[in-house]
Amino acid sequence: MSGFAAEPISLQGDTETYLILYGSGRGVETMATATIGGVRADVTYAGPMPSVPGADQFNIRIPPAMAGMGTVDVLVTVAGRPSNAVRVTFR
Repeated sequence: MSGFAAEPISLQGDTETYLILYGSGRGVETMATATIGGVRADVTYAGPMPSVPGADQFNIRIPPAMAGMGTVDVLVTVAGRPSNAVRVTFR
């Protein structure tokens, strides 16, 4: 049994909230885009993860409109190639 449990993301008023995702094998030298629940989200950083060689990091600003949306898919696209979907839940 794992010591981790998924918790819904709670968005609070005007506070900026970020989703940090990690991946490998993409090479993020080109512009990355993201959608959350089909809504375009700002990618504020796409590049190497500083502490893990070969891993990439994506910092994605969550649009306030996601509050209360329930479970949605997150997709990151790099150089025209989409990632696998990641499911997140918003309360």
